[in-house]
Amino acid sequence: MPSSKDTVLGKYRIAQIIGEGAYGRVYLAESLDMSDRSFAIKEMEETGLPAEEISYTRKLFRGEAELLCSLSHPGLLAVMEYFSQGGCHYIVSDVKMTPVETFERACEIGREEGLLFICIGNIPGHQGQNTICPA
Repeated sequence: MPSSKDTVLGKYRIAQIIGEGAYGRVYLAESLDMSDRSFAIKEMEETGLPAEEISYTRKLFRGEAELLCSLSHPGLLAVMEYFSQGGCHYIVSDVKMTPVETFERACEIGREEGLLFICIGNIPGHQGQNTICPA
């Protein structure tokens, strides 16, 4: 698991963590080959798995990665490749980033319609990222 920003995974440099779950993280990364492109890298970590589950989990991961690589649909992000490094396994997909302004406008519309507790979403450092509801 990458420990910091600028960690290199394969041919990608990690920019930030954009999601986290029970089996790993999702990173926003930049290509070392194409500096103007961003990618999402989904991680599957083996740490903590019982030894008898590791082979089966790798098989499931490989199957998911191969299936995703074979799909092509306008509603899906394109999966570029998958690889393993340092006991973790990764799926790399193209990222179509929604502009922050789009989320900000959605929040404005929500306020105009009378919503009280609006969270802009997972935009690290943005003032609307978290919502605290009064007790």
